[in-house]
Amino acid sequence: MMSEVVNKAKAARQASYGLAKLGTESKNAALNAVAEAIWTHRESLLEANQKDLDAADGMLRKGEINEAMIKRLALNTGKVQGIV
Repeated sequence: MMSEVVNKAKAARQASYGLAKLGTESKNAALNAVAEAIWTHRESLLEANQKDLDAADGMLRKGEINEAMIKRLALNTGKVQGIV
């Protein structure tokens, strides 16, 4: 799992180099497309977030994380709207 996260982070860094060369209009178009995709798929995101919260609750009971971490993890429609 961790190597998957590391690989995705490395890929994101590589992609950032190309994005840095784009003009403002292209960057804004890309950001708008991402925001639209997030909003369009918000129900799936919220369902996946609920699964994460369920897993986090178990971690909380074991003392592996604290309540503040769960609050940061929790999404709702308002938070998703704030993201987009």
